[in-house]
Amino acid sequence: YKSKFLDKNNNENWLGTTQFEPTAARYAFPCWDEPNFKAIFSISIISDKKYLRISNEKGLEENILDHGKVETKFVDSMVMSSYLVAFVIGPLEVTEIGKVKDTLVRIVHRPGFGKDTKFAGQAALKILEFFEDYYEINYPGSKLDLIAIPDFAMGAMENIGAVTFRESLLILDEESATRSELSRSVTVIAHELAHMWFGDLVTMNWFDDVWTKEVFAGFMGGKIVNPAFPEINHDLRFLSNYASAYGVDRSQGANQIRQPLENLNMAGTLYGSIIYAKAPVVMKHLELMVGEETFQKGMQTYLSTYPFENATWPDLIKILDDLSEEDLTSWSQVWVDEPDRPTIDIDIKIDENGRILNFILEQSDPKKKNRKWMQHFNLRLGYDERDNIHPVFMNKRRVTVHDVKGLPLPNYILPNGKGVGYGYFKMDDASRSYLLANLPEIKDPMVRGTAWLNIWDDMLYGHAIPSQAVSYTHLRA
Repeated sequence: YKSKFLDKNNNENWLGTTQFEPTAARYAFPCWDEPNFKAIFSISIISDKKYLRISNEKGLEENILDHGKVETKFVDSMVMSSYLVAFVIGPLEVTEIGKVKDTLVRIVHRPGFGKDTKFAGQAALKILEFFEDYYEINYPGSKLDLIAIPDFAMGAMENIGAVTFRESLLILDEESATRSELSRSVTVIAHELAHMWFGDLVTMNWFDDVWTKEVFAGFMGGKIVNPAFPEINHDLRFLSNYASAYGVDRSQGANQIRQPLENLNMAGTLYGSIIYAKAPVVMKHLELMVGEETFQKGMQTYLSTYPFENATWPDLIKILDDLSEEDLTSWSQVWVDEPDRPTIDIDIKIDENGRILNFILEQSDPKKKNRKWMQHFNLRLGYDERDNIHPVFMNKRRVTVHDVKGLPLPNYILPNGKGVGYGYFKMDDASRSYLLANLPEIKDPMVRGTAWLNIWDDMLYGHAIPSQAVSYTHLRA
């Protein structure tokens, strides 16, 4: 399609670029425009000599033609899906950033903006190196261009070797850009480069698994972005997923993460709060379930088993299942293939001295299907001087938390004390009353955020008085 931009002298310029995901490659060339019809693409581009010509792979040769035209032939692509094909032609400039092993990294941009590519370019080098080390598989393309498209409607697109971005993500003055703008740039670059392996090298068999590549790319991106910006409370940002996901999952019309798709024309209907908000939580739960080392080993095995091929979410789960002691097939069935969330109740008994005699957490299925949601979370007991945190593995219907026995009754109890667990965590009356009265004075924003989610749920289910919750909302403002 045609893309318009203004140069530094406000002159109007045009370039040609592509955005083929999910099914637009068919408008550019005849093809089986489905992700499981992978092929090698031999691409050549003819344009006026004055224009830059870019595609997925590095240039192989150039031939001078009549009438001021030039033909650029590119190295054959790796075996890949049609939605990843890309080409860009226009009055653009290239700034070479550096190399990671044999991979040359460049940023392509409007003329005159090379000096503003340093931040994004250096981030790309570090991210590429990180992923090669994490996956233990070299970057699969022959070069890596990050292309700044001035009027790009999307955030970015993971075309192998020719990753297109909204211009503001790559062209930044590091001295004047805000921390939020810098963080956003690194986040999106990390997300797209994670796709070079998880999505491009190994591709979903069908768009019912498009959520997998998107969520995994975001999850992997966080592994390098979060340490780079320690001043940002990343756990609190992650907590923002829950309200959106809960808004769907508490309803009778909730949908599962992995949804059937019979026609690619309906692919756009798969997106929503469950994909963008619940699925990241589930991916985090998966890593907690198997452990970081097993999770990494599973990713490496998955990528080395299916390079240049298609694979499915069940293929990945089987690999991790073989590496883990947990029953991940059953775990995936309830978390990924079905909608809804568990209800977690507290059953606490206190002795005559006001100390905890027995503490049980019990999960139930809101739709009476006898499902169990296995997950790790942390019980928080809040006292005047400090809070006690107790890890919980909810792998059964009823779980006894033995290490709280003998502790004094706390001011409040938050079963999901670090905000990682997913479900309706019912609050006892004493905890709810205490938090409604004292929440603004609690210093830890994660505790406040987690408690607020619980209070809001309680109100919607009729266990908290709406006027109290509304009054607290005004306090927060």
